[in-house]
Amino acid sequence: MLSKPYFSLLLVSFLSVGRCQDDEGIYKVGVGIGDITGPRAGTPLNGFIGWLQAAGIYTRQYARAFAVESVTSGNVVVYITCDMRMIDHSLVEQVVIKLQRKYGEKISVKNIMISATHTHSGVSGFMTYYAFLLIESKGFNPVSYWNSVDGIYEAVDNALTSAQLGRMYYTSGVLERVNENRRREGAYLRNPQWERDLYNTTVDVVMDLFKFETLDSTPLGAFNWFALHPGDFNEGGDNPLVSSDHKGYASLLFDYKMNPGKRPGQGDFVSGFGSANLGGVYTSWEEADVPPRPQPEDPDVTPRLLRMKYAGQRQFDHAWALFENVENHNLVTGPIGYSHHFVDVHVENVPHFNQSSGEVENVSLCKAAMGVAYFREFDPEGELWEIIRDLIKVPSEEMTQCQLPKGVMIAAGEMDEPWAWLPRIFAVQYFQIGTVSLLGLPGEFTTMAGRRVQRAVKNVTESNVILAGLCNNYINYVTTPEEYDYQAFEGGATIFGKNTVPLVTYWMTEMAKAVKEDDPDRIPSGPSPPSFLDLVRTEVFPAPDPLPPLKFGSIIRDAEPEYDSATDIEISVVFSAGSPRNSGLRKGTFFIVEKKIETTGRWGVWRTDADVDTLFHWRGPEIRDVEVRWFLSPDMEPGTYRIRHFGYYKLTVDGHMHNYEGKSREFLVK
Repeated sequence: MLSKPYFSLLLVSFLSVGRCQDDEGIYKVGVGIGDITGPRAGTPLNGFIGWLQAAGIYTRQYARAFAVESVTSGNVVVYITCDMRMIDHSLVEQVVIKLQRKYGEKISVKNIMISATHTHSGVSGFMTYYAFLLIESKGFNPVSYWNSVDGIYEAVDNALTSAQLGRMYYTSGVLERVNENRRREGAYLRNPQWERDLYNTTVDVVMDLFKFETLDSTPLGAFNWFALHPGDFNEGGDNPLVSSDHKGYASLLFDYKMNPGKRPGQGDFVSGFGSANLGGVYTSWEEADVPPRPQPEDPDVTPRLLRMKYAGQRQFDHAWALFENVENHNLVTGPIGYSHHFVDVHVENVPHFNQSSGEVENVSLCKAAMGVAYFREFDPEGELWEIIRDLIKVPSEEMTQCQLPKGVMIAAGEMDEPWAWLPRIFAVQYFQIGTVSLLGLPGEFTTMAGRRVQRAVKNVTESNVILAGLCNNYINYVTTPEEYDYQAFEGGATIFGKNTVPLVTYWMTEMAKAVKEDDPDRIPSGPSPPSFLDLVRTEVFPAPDPLPPLKFGSIIRDAEPEYDSATDIEISVVFSAGSPRNSGLRKGTFFIVEKKIETTGRWGVWRTDADVDTLFHWRGPEIRDVEVRWFLSPDMEPGTYRIRHFGYYKLTVDGHMHNYEGKSREFLVK
C-alpha cells in the first residue's frame, strides 16, 4: 500500500499534468455524423409559407457534431450543426433524454448546442408550437420529428464514443463577394453612424474555422461558421427536392476530399458548415458565373442546382484554404466551460447601457407577435390586414403598445388554443472552448444584431467570439432596436419586440463573466419550456399507391446503351414507383448507381441518393413514377454501370408495406 505522503505526491502530479494538458491544448476531441432526412414526398418543405410538397431528393440532411472534453475538469461541450431550417426546443430535450440513458449527467441541455443551417429545402413537420405547424407544415409529422431526434443522437453518440486525446486549432479569414445584406440601403442604415463606421462592410465576411486532429496530427474534422442564408436551391419556393442547400453541399465536398472512396455520411472525417448572424443575408451572385434566375413555371431544377453550387463551392474553397494554411492556425488552449439560461419573456427585466443615450435603462420583452411587415401579401398602410387580423385575434392594448411601431398581425403570444402558438420561453447559451467563445443565438440575428452581441462578449472575454445561429429553439428574426423601428420584413418577424438584442446581450455577457470566473452556477437556469408532444396530432399520414399499369419498379424510360462523358451531360432512368412518403429510409437510399468490377463480374456501389451528382424526382401523385438522374463529369471513370431503384408501396392507408426493386439495363460510359 502507498504511504499517504507518496499518494498525495502522485495526486498532485496527476492534477498538474491535467492542468498542463488544458494549458497545452490537449483535449479529448471527437466528431460524428447522423442522417436526419425525413419523408421525401407528400410533406411540405420547411422554408416558405407556400406548402410546397417535397417530391424527391437532391442531397440528404445530416447532423454533424463535434465534442471537446477537458482532461483537467471533465467538462465537455458538444456542438451540432443540422441541415434543418430551425430547431424545436423539444428536439433538444428528446436528444438529451436519449443521451443521458447512456452517458448520465455528463450531457444536459446546458452543454449541448444544436444549431440549424437554415436550409429552405428540408422536410417540415418537426416543430411543436402551434403557429409553426399551422403555417409552415400543415401538421405534425412524427417521421420528420423522430428521424431528427435519432439522427442528432447518432451524431453526438459517434462524437462522444470516438473522442480521443487530440488538439484543435482556430483560424479565420475574409470571404468576399459571396454574401450581401438585403437591407443595406434600408434598415441597416438606421444603426448609428459611429457603429457602422466600425466595419468596412454591411455584412459579416469573416469565416471562423475549427480544425480537429489527433495527437499524431491525423485530421478528424473541420467546422466553420459563415453568415449566409441557405435559400438558393429553393430560391423561388418552387423546387420540390429535399436538399441541404449550399452549406450541406459544401460539407459534402469537404467530406469527399477527406474520405476518399467513402459514401456521404460514412467517413471518419466530419466537416460542418454552420450558420451565423445570417438574418437578411443572401447570396451575392456573380451573374456571369451562374445561369439566369429560373421562372417559377420552369420545372427544370438544373439552373437552381447550379446557382446553389456556386455559393457552396465558394464556401468550400475558402474553408479548404483555411484548413490547409497551417501557418495561420492558432492552437486552442485553456479551460472548457459552459453556461445556459432559459429566458421567460413575460417576467424578465434586465439593465442595458444605451450607447446612443449614454444611460443605463431597464429593458423587457413583449409577448410574441408577428407583424404585418412579415406578411408581404399585405399593404401595411391598408385596412385589409387589420380586418383579417381581427378575425384571428384582436391583440391587447398592452401588446399593441409594447410592439410599436410594429403593426401586430398575429398576436401569437396571447393565443393558447389549442396550445401555445409561439414561445414564451427561449434559451441562450455560451461555450468557452479555451481561447474561443461560441455563442448559441436562438434565431436569425441580422448582421448588426450579431455584431453587437459579439462586441459585448469580446469586451468581457478578450477572446475570439464565434456566433452560432438558430440554436436550441427558434424565435424567428432578431434585429437591432433601430432596425426594428424601420419595420421591414425582419423587423416584422422580430417576435419579442425591439429589446431582444439588448436582453440577449445582457445574458451572453453575464454568462461569459460567470464562466471566465469559474462560477457558471450563479447563472439561474430559468423555467424550462413546456412540452407539447402529448398534444400534437399526427396529421401527415401514409399515402396509398394505386396499382400502376406496369408493376412497381418497372422501367418506363431506360438508359441509353452507351454514353460519352466528354459530351453527354447526364443519364436519366424513369421507374414506375410507389410514393417515397411511405418510407422513412433514414439511413438507406432510394437508388444506387453500380459499376461492374470487370475482373470479377460483381457490382460495386458507385453513387447513392446522398451524392451531389445525382437526384431523385418523385413525379406524383398523378404520374406516379420516379426519375433518377446522374450528372456525368468529363473525368468519369469509364466502365459498365447500371441504376437500381428501391421503394415501398401500400395499396391502402392501413395496408401492409411492400418493398419492390427496379433495375435499368447495363450501359457503357466511356
